Amino acid sequence: MVPAGDDPAGGRGADSGPRPLEFFSAEERAEFKKSRLDLRRPADGAPVVLLDEQDVAEEHFRWRATRREFGAGPVPAAAFGNLLGLLRETEVDGRGRRLYPSAGDTYSVQVYLHVRPGGVEGVPEGLYYHHPVEHALHLIDAHPDLARSRHFPYNRPVFDGAAFELFLFGADAAIEPLYGADSGSFQLLEAGYIGQLMLLAQPSTGVALCPVGTLALDGVRAQLGLGEGHRYLHAFLGGTLAEAPAATGARGERPLFAQPAEAVPAVPGPDGPAAERTAEIAIVGAACRFPGADDLDAFWTNLSRGTRSLTDVPEHRRAHFPARAPAGGYLSDVDSFDSLLFRIAPAEAAGLDPQLRLLLHTVWDCLDNAGHTPRSLEAAGRVGLFCGAMWWDHQHVGADRARDGHDATISATASEAANRISHFFGFDGPSLAVDTSCSSSLSALHLAVESLRRGECESALVVAANLLTHPYHTRLLADLGLLAERVPDGAFDARTAGWSPGEGVAGVLLRPVSRALRDGDTGLAVIEATGIGHAGAAGRFGTPQADRLAGSIGRTLAAAGLAPGDVDYVECAAAGALLADAAELEALGTVFEGGTVLVGTVKPNIGHLEAAAGLSQLVKVLLQFRHGRIAPTLLADPAHQDVAWPRSLRPAGHLVFWPGSGPGRALVNAVGATGTYGHAVLRAWPPTGADGGAERSDRGGRYAFPLTAQTDERLAELAGLLSRRLGTRPVPALGDVALTLQSGRTHLERRAVLEASTTEELRSALDALAEGGAPPAVTDAALTAWRSGADIDWSGHRPAGARRVPLPSLPFARVPLPG
Repeated sequence: MVPAGDDPAGGRGADSGPRPLEFFSAEERAEFKKSRLDLRRPADGAPVVLLDEQDVAEEHFRWRATRREFGAGPVPAAAFGNLLGLLRETEVDGRGRRLYPSAGDTYSVQVYLHVRPGGVEGVPEGLYYHHPVEHALHLIDAHPDLARSRHFPYNRPVFDGAAFELFLFGADAAIEPLYGADSGSFQLLEAGYIGQLMLLAQPSTGVALCPVGTLALDGVRAQLGLGEGHRYLHAFLGGTLAEAPAATGARGERPLFAQPAEAVPAVPGPDGPAAERTAEIAIVGAACRFPGADDLDAFWTNLSRGTRSLTDVPEHRRAHFPARAPAGGYLSDVDSFDSLLFRIAPAEAAGLDPQLRLLLHTVWDCLDNAGHTPRSLEAAGRVGLFCGAMWWDHQHVGADRARDGHDATISATASEAANRISHFFGFDGPSLAVDTSCSSSLSALHLAVESLRRGECESALVVAANLLTHPYHTRLLADLGLLAERVPDGAFDARTAGWSPGEGVAGVLLRPVSRALRDGDTGLAVIEATGIGHAGAAGRFGTPQADRLAGSIGRTLAAAGLAPGDVDYVECAAAGALLADAAELEALGTVFEGGTVLVGTVKPNIGHLEAAAGLSQLVKVLLQFRHGRIAPTLLADPAHQDVAWPRSLRPAGHLVFWPGSGPGRALVNAVGATGTYGHAVLRAWPPTGADGGAERSDRGGRYAFPLTAQTDERLAELAGLLSRRLGTRPVPALGDVALTLQSGRTHLERRAVLEASTTEELRSALDALAEGGAPPAVTDAALTAWRSGADIDWSGHRPAGARRVPLPSLPFARVPLPG
C-alpha cells in the first residue's frame, strides 16, 4: 500500500511529464529508455517481497525477437501454411477453437495479406483475405499498387526485403452488438494475442516477422475494399527466416509443428553479417554507345575479338576539331536526335548540347534494357539521376555564335543535362551532375549508391557522356601534353606518352538487391562497395600518389568486408599517361601483394572517354560477367613497355574463362586527372538459368505481346529486332517476354498486339509485322481497347512467376540536327 499523499511515480508531479524527443536521434532515444519510466518507483519504506527466480530458457527470448532482415527467395509454401495455420479455427472437444483468446469468442479480428511478386511459393502476387475456417486465401486484388512510401521511413528498408505484409483489421459488426464502446479495446487485445503467437512460433513456422504499427492506410483500405466499419489494429512484414534457433528450448518443449520449416539462406551474396548484405545494390539495366558499337551486344563482340575502334576523325566532323587532330575513338553520328519522341521542337533541340541528346536516348535504352518504365520505378519510390560531367563543348559553340551576332541562347551546363533528363522522365529524386574529371562517372556511381542506402531514392540512374564537338576541347588536351601523337600499340606503350581521345555515352540503372529480387528484375551485377578519394597535397597537382591510391582501394575493399584475394579481376584506369599508369600498377601491386589477380583496361579499344571513362570500364565488366569470360586487353609489345609489373598482377592478354567456380568479382578503378580516385567492387549476379528459360515457362500458356512505337515504320523495325532476339540463345521464356513488353515499355501512338503460345508462333507473327503486314486482329476487349490507345490493367494478361528480361529497345528516329 502507498501512504496517502505519496507520489506513485516517485516524485514526479501529476502534470509533469517527459519532454518530446527527436525520434531519429539514437542518443535521445537511448537516454530516454535508460530513465526507465516504465517502472513504478517504490514509496519510501514500503515493504518489498522478493520472488523465486524463474528459469526462463533463453531460446524463448530469441524466438520472439523481431526480425528486420529476411532470408533470400520466396517463403516456402509449407512455412506459409504453418504461419496461417496458427490462426485457423479447429474443432476441439466438439466446438471451434483457436490458439489465441477473443472476448466472448467473437474473433472479430480479420487477417489480410499482401503477397509480393515471387514472395511466397505457389501464391501469386495479390491482396488476400485469410478465411480461418476454410484455411484458405480469398483473392481480392491480383495486382495491387501498394508503394513502400506507405511505411514510416524507418521501416521502408524492411519492406524492401519482405515477401509479404499481414494486416489485422477489426470487423466492428462482429463484436459491437455485444460489447459496444469496449469493442475497440477487446479487438486490440485480440490483435496482441495474434501477434505474440506468431512471433513465438517463428522458429517452428520458418517465417520471420517484423511488427509494424504506423503506416498510411488510405490505399490499403481502398484496395482491400474496407470501409469505416473495419478498424486497423496492427500489421507485420514477413519473409523467410534467415537463421533458425533450436526448435525446442532448454527444457525440451515440443515444437508447434513436427517438422520445423527449414531456414533459407540470406539474399545471394558472400558469407558475412546480414547487415552488410542489405547494403548491396543491384545493377539491373545498362545501355551504351561507344566507338564501333551502338549497343551492348556490339560492344561485347568488339571486346571479345580484341577490336581496336580507333580511327581518324570522320571527314564530316572535321569542323569539330583543330587542324591537327589525333586518331581516337570517335562516334560517327553525334547530331541525330529523335526530338519529337522527347517532346522537344526540332528548333529547340538544335540548340541542345549533343551530349544531352545522346544522354536522353541512353536513359530510354537503359530503362528498356531493364524492363522498366518511369511509372514502374516510381511505384517503388523516388528515382534519382546522377550524371558524370566534365566537358561541355557546346558552350563554346554558343559563345562563338554570340560573337558572330546571334542571340546567346545556348547554355549547355552540366546541371541542365541532369535536370532535363529528370524533367522529361518525371524523376523526383536527387538530380545532380558530378565533375571529378576522368573519375566523374565512378564518383557519380558512388553518390548514387550512397543515396540509395540512405533512402533518398529507391532507384537511381547513373549516366555519363563525352563528346569532342568544339576545337578547343582537343586543342587544350593537346597543348597540355595529355594526348598521344599517334595511336599507341596498346596499353603501357612507353614509346607513346599520352592517351587517345574517346567519345561515348553510357548509363546503368541501380536498385537495392531486395527490391530487384521482389520485382523480378534481371540483375547484371551486384555493387558490393564503392569508394572515392584524392591524391592529397603530395607531389604536383593532379599527379597520382601510389600510396594514397592503394589506401583508397584498400578502404573500398574493406567496406565490402573483402580481402584482396577475393577479387578475380581489376579493370584499370590505365589511360596512357605514363606516370599515372605506373602509379596505378604500383598501387595495385601493393594491394594484391602475395596473391595473383588478372588486370585489363578498355582504353586501347575505344580511347579515353574522360567523364564517361569509368562507366565504359564498368560496362565492360558487366559484359564479362554476362558471358563468363574476360576480354583480351590490347597490350603493347613487352619490349616497348616501360613499367614495372608487380608479380601479383597478370595482364589479361587473351580471351579467357572467368577464373574460379563461384560468382566472379571485379574491381573497377578510375583515376581523375585532377586527383580524385573512384572505385567500385562488383560481383556477378547469381545464375538465373536463362538458357532453359523457354522450357521453364512455356507450358501451354498463351500470352499477349504488346508492341508500341512512334510510327508504323518504327513498329515494323521493332518487330524485326525482337524476332532476331528470340532467334538468338539464350532464348528468353515467353512469359518473361510478355511481362516485359506489357509492363516494361512506355506505350506510344502506334500499337500492335500479338498472341502466341510458342516462340516459333511469336516469331512468325513478328516477321509478318516486320515485313509490312497489318497487325492481326484480337478478340479480347481489353487488348482491343489498348490497341486503340487506351490505358488498360494488364493484370489479367500477366504471366504468373514471370520476370523482366533484356529485350531490344525502341528504335529511335535519327533526324540530323546541327551539332
